[in-house]
Amino acid sequence: MALFSQDFIERVRSAHELSQVVASYNIQLKRTGSNLVGLCPFHNEKTPSFNVRTTEQYFRCFGCGAKGDVFRFIQMMEKVEFPDAIKLLAERAGIPVEFENPAAAREAQRKSSVKSKLQWCCSRALDYFQECLAKPSGAVARQYLESRGFDAGTIEGWRIGWAPNDKDGLSGFLLKSAKDPEQKAKVLEYARQAGLVFPDSYRDGQYVDNYRGRVMFPIFDLQGKPVGFGGRILVDVLESGKKPPKYINSPESALFEKRRLLFGLGAAAKEISLSGVAILVEGYVDVIMCHQYGFRNVVAPLGTSLTDDQVGLLKRVNPKGRVIALFDADSAGQAATMRSIRMFMAQNLPLSVVSGLEMKDPGDFLPEFGAEEFAKKLSGAKDSFTHVLDQTLGHARDRDPQAMGVAVREAMEIINLCPDPVTRALMRRRLAAEAGIPEESLPMPAPASPTVRAGAAAPISARPAKKPGLTPPHAAMDVEKRLSLGRMGRVRREARLLRYMWENPDWCARIADEYPPDEWQDGALAELAALVRDQWSTEQPPVLHEIRARTENPEAAERLADVAFPDDEPLSEEDVRQLLGHMNLLNREEEARLLKAEMEEAQKAGDSARATAVWMRIMQLKKGL
Repeated sequence: MALFSQDFIERVRSAHELSQVVASYNIQLKRTGSNLVGLCPFHNEKTPSFNVRTTEQYFRCFGCGAKGDVFRFIQMMEKVEFPDAIKLLAERAGIPVEFENPAAAREAQRKSSVKSKLQWCCSRALDYFQECLAKPSGAVARQYLESRGFDAGTIEGWRIGWAPNDKDGLSGFLLKSAKDPEQKAKVLEYARQAGLVFPDSYRDGQYVDNYRGRVMFPIFDLQGKPVGFGGRILVDVLESGKKPPKYINSPESALFEKRRLLFGLGAAAKEISLSGVAILVEGYVDVIMCHQYGFRNVVAPLGTSLTDDQVGLLKRVNPKGRVIALFDADSAGQAATMRSIRMFMAQNLPLSVVSGLEMKDPGDFLPEFGAEEFAKKLSGAKDSFTHVLDQTLGHARDRDPQAMGVAVREAMEIINLCPDPVTRALMRRRLAAEAGIPEESLPMPAPASPTVRAGAAAPISARPAKKPGLTPPHAAMDVEKRLSLGRMGRVRREARLLRYMWENPDWCARIADEYPPDEWQDGALAELAALVRDQWSTEQPPVLHEIRARTENPEAAERLADVAFPDDEPLSEEDVRQLLGHMNLLNREEEARLLKAEMEEAQKAGDSARATAVWMRIMQLKKGL
């Protein structure tokens, strides 16, 4: 169920003039023809390429490709999700937030209330830890930080602190900070939920500080608010006589979800966006040291293995860039590298890998060898697929054919995670060449799952048989040219088809019939194509803000910028015919590949009837190719 009604979203949108929202971030815009133009806030440039079209209320940068409406602009500037962008703009316009139903409103208010209380506890704890670091009792922590090579500006900038070895120092500080009796009565319970204290097993109703004798590294969200802490022990033995763990992090709470956070991302987000590169390291000290030495696009997971959510977060901050990962050279580090490659491959985010640092971690390497040597290591990063081939085929080259077969299958498992069929095809070709085997002998992936996300292309088995095409595929088109229609090229062509559908009612139904929206590569464009087709079926032309109001998909709203800002010459009817031929050819090749995999699965299962039926379907497709 939607969190906000479309009526509420449109009221928030209409309350804001996009150019004024942009200007509020100190971005100067000048009138150039029908557009307002300025320097893009999302990448470094000297010549203005950031355009705002006031009539359609959309922006687009022709340098880095950033685009969208006012909500998308706020998402990118504030690094927040779509619902949070709506709330921010509603507050900015003085519009009370309205939820779609009372239950959703009550639950949202409850969560917001709890998070604000935990946020207050973390903010006050941060003040306490910083104050303790400056006191005489913080000398041991200051000496440790100095020994690691941190300068005073770095310590202050990252707000590093010290938790003294006191049982109730922080507890007492929080109680003194509470302003009224009601807050005093509940503050330690909220501090417990934030992981700052825990109940004293010897004193009923009393609490003990969770962090004692530790250097404290605060963890911030993308908006720069403290949401948790990581503590590095400097005391060998606690009062209990137990040896404490070296590092502890805040526990999971309503405020802190470590799988969805990256250490240092708030400080690094702007540089990542401007440079198009994110550097991923393993620890807090590594991140902070990299920033101190001028590498301000560095982040790290929160003391655990990298998660899919964290990869998605990197992609949201840096959608068209790449990531360079530095992991330990030992066996555990190499295993972590391969796990990470799988996650990046599945999300189609380019990844490069650095190995061979003379010291174990960047936090040690930089003080020893300096920024210039570190930069050389980064420049020598291998793309993740090259790393996969080195780790699989490289270990099997001098062994028997069975070992090579195992290596090839392992590499294919990673290749098949990639959602882009053209990228997969290129990787398959390279794998076959380096393994010295025919490409057709490579194992095929399992058939696509029948469950797909909303707006995405349907699986092959779920699609009806295609009617004879209005436009025949160009059989003479060679493989290299077809592969050059990579995913971004294909999405761009779909965007051009969408604009043609938008402007040409006579062709709209024809395009949708021959190249149905459920076969489009880009799910957001597919959703818009269906909406435009439905709108023209009423004999009324599509209007940007009306189509925007009918979708809850932020990506679809972003794609509407391609309609507002066409960057190609208008298509002729002949262009459309050829374009449809190319797209249909790619779809049929992909369908044949998936059907082949399905046939192999049927043969393995001994289902000869199904294998024969699929084989006949493949033969029909080959006639069309």
